[in-house]
Amino acid sequence: AIQKAYLETLREYAAGDYANATVGVSVRALSRWHPGLNENPLARRVVATFDVDGDGKLDADEWLAACITLGPRGTAENKAMCAFQTYDRDHDGVVGVQDLVQTLEETTHGAVSLTRRLRMAEGLVRRFDANGDGGLEMNEFLHLLNAEDYLGRFTVEMYAFDGASPPRKPRKTYL
Repeated sequence: AIQKAYLETLREYAAGDYANATVGVSVRALSRWHPGLNENPLARRVVATFDVDGDGKLDADEWLAACITLGPRGTAENKAMCAFQTYDRDHDGVVGVQDLVQTLEETTHGAVSLTRRLRMAEGLVRRFDANGDGGLEMNEFLHLLNAEDYLGRFTVEMYAFDGASPPRKPRKTYL
């Protein structure tokens, strides 16, 4: 059933070159059109955390990891790790002030000034940085987001486990 679901998702959100066998589920298309993701301003970053090779596509293994982690049965630990990786924009293993400033830019759609975002980010780091190193490691970050936050924000029904088709992109209609 899971292979069928991947192939259905691939048909709907494909990217790449079939001739060179480099096709996969498009991170951009999936995060833009999937009904469980399209309202989340961080959706592209969330999906991209599973794109291990960074090619902009989810191969079968990466897609499976996304389904397991983001699905309703995904563990709190895996969802927390996904949240941390989504916020750790520079991939240095620490959520720093600049990571938070950039994330706030994305989530507020630019409605908050850079000065205000910087003050907010510095305040968050000051408040939750238990070891005083200027950034939030995973355990400190989890105090910033409570379990309800990451369980709610990082749970998406990627496909129906009963073998049903994946959510479809809206189609253009011509009159």
